[in-house]
Amino acid sequence: MRSYWAVRANPSYPTQIHPALTSFADECSSMLAYLIAYVGSLALLAIVSIHLWDQLPTADAIEPSATTGWSAAVCRQSV
Repeated sequence: MRSYWAVRANPSYPTQIHPALTSFADECSSMLAYLIAYVGSLALLAIVSIHLWDQLPTADAIEPSATTGWSAAVCRQSV
């Protein structure tokens, strides 16, 4: 009985690319596509976070609320 898992002495692809090499090339191209998608999503998150950071109010723009009955203190030096 012939074993189906045995490797032939004469492969059926003598002039073609070995299937392991084409599989490796497919893996490399898919890894590159995933890497580009990952870096693109990180860039998108960075752009959105920078935009939101610029929308925050600054401390200089916030004026203290004036309370009635209060006045600003004046500093006087005695001579």
